[in-house]
Amino acid sequence: MLDHEFVRLEQACREAGPGATSTEAWASLVEIADAWSEYVKIRGIVNHIATAPPLAFSRPTATDTTARA
Repeated sequence: MLDHEFVRLEQACREAGPGATSTEAWASLVEIADAWSEYVKIRGIVNHIATAPPLAFSRPTATDTTARA
């Protein structure tokens, strides 16, 4: 979707010519793309945490002989 917007905006900016509005539109779209990339990265981390099996901690192999009854 964003790739399509970049193509559409590039075409519109070429037709409109250089100017502050074209620059502002391009900068806004780049910010959206950066935010989307960050979201996808964080979503991947959350998905990994959500689907990872629980950690299995091993029990001590030696009997504790220092404990008093």
